[in-house]
This record gives sequence, structure tokens and C-alpha cells, in this order.
Amino acid sequence: MLDIELLLLLMTVGCLTGALSALIRTPPELIAIPSLVFFLPLLGLSIDDTLVPIVATCIVAFIPVCLYRWVSAMQKQTVDMDQLTKSASGVAMGAVIGAQLLSFSPVWLFYVGFTGMSLFASIDLLRAFFTKI
Repeated sequence: MLDIELLLLLMTVGCLTGALSALIRTPPELIAIPSLVFFLPLLGLSIDDTLVPIVATCIVAFIPVCLYRWVSAMQKQTVDMDQLTKSASGVAMGAVIGAQLLSFSPVWLFYVGFTGMSLFASIDLLRAFFTKI
């Protein structure tokens, strides 16, 4: 059973993740996972025990969001179908292999990899923002 503190944390992170990802147009996983990794130790919960369930829950919870964005882009005809069909199988295999590697890897390796991915995504967002100005 969930403690009230953990339930409030999950609800707060979920609401803020939705608002921020819509505001800055970034994948919600880049907001939800680091914020939970940051705030869970404040509640006295072990990251080692909760890291894989957090990542798995984020993946399952945000699939409808990504599907909605994809369907919207398909309706606006802004999806390059040739590129999509060429890269879909590779992306799917990479996701499965990455999930398997995450389950066997130590926690520090996840921190390093996710920090690098977050930095690259942040740099790309800043670059896109400043080229529009």
C-alpha cells in the first residue's frame, strides 16, 4: 500500500510533468524520471529498489501520450512515412535491447547514461529555441 507522502509525490510529479512537457515540448520521461530520482531519497526510499519500476511505469504511462502526438502529426501530414518505415524496426529493437541492458546494469551506469541523454536533449532544445529568435 502506498504511503500518503509517496502518493502525493507521484501525483505532483505527474501533474508537473504533463504541464512542463506540453509547455516546452519535450518528452515527459525527461522530466518525470529525474524528478522522481531526485525526490525519492527525500522520502527515505531506496533508488536501487525503485529505479526499474519507475522507468517501466514511465514507459507504459507515456505510450498513450506519444501515440496521441503521432496520430496528430499523421493527421497534419507532417510525418515522413518513408523514414518512419525505414527506422521503426531499428528503434523498436533498440528499445528492447536497452530495456534488457538496463535491467542487468548497475544503477550508476543508468545515472551516467540518462544524464548524458538529458544533457543532449537540453542542448537540442536550447539550440532550437535560440534559432527561432
